[in-house]
Amino acid sequence: MNRFFASKWNLILLTVLWSLLFIVNLASYFNTKSELMLLAVGVAGIGLVLNFVVYFLRKRNK
Repeated sequence: MNRFFASKWNLILLTVLWSLLFIVNLASYFNTKSELMLLAVGVAGIGLVLNFVVYFLRKRNK
């Protein structure tokens, strides 16, 4: 399982999923102007950044 976290397929898959979540939440925020959707956009953005951080940390320690 440890090798999966440092794989390029994991990076690609999670990047696509986090990006889709970010785009959908951003579009929903602009339609509703809801503070809850702004929070969801922030969570998706943080998840997208942490995806790369975890990948490069695992890759370096591999």
